[in-house]
Amino acid sequence: MTSFNISTEGKTVIETWGTSITGKTVVITGPSKGSLEALSSIRLASAYPSI
Repeated sequence: MTSFNISTEGKTVIETWGTSITGKTVVITGPSKGSLEALSSIRLASAYPSI
């Protein structure tokens, strides 16, 4: 099992778990420019979720 910590980058999380969301719908509420949600959205999009 992979362990993550405060220094783990989003890219690493997506490389590890990205196939788990491929083809699935992901809902992120409240993203605003420069927020954690906005960055998460960009990283999650690289895992090819359902459109």
